[in-house]
Amino acid sequence: MVGGDCLCCRDFWNSVGQDTAQEHKNRSSKHRSHWPRPKTPPGYWDVDFPSTQKIALNKEQARQMHKEKREWAAAEANKDNGRHLRRKSS
Repeated sequence: MVGGDCLCCRDFWNSVGQDTAQEHKNRSSKHRSHWPRPKTPPGYWDVDFPSTQKIALNKEQARQMHKEKREWAAAEANKDNGRHLRRKSS
């Protein structure tokens, strides 16, 4: 399982050290899930109206996020025990 943290737990995990923190989270965190949490879309937390340039930047960042997610899913599908499976062609 993939381990995460919350604001309350973050100080503890920072004190554990960066080398082993993720390994400990994966084994013992109360914030574990079978799938990694999705990333927040670019500009989601901006409270003001974005400029045209900011909208273009957000769209480009979103395209990059989607590309990385597709690449991750393809890499997982190519693994023997990956999280994604390729559809069998008939």
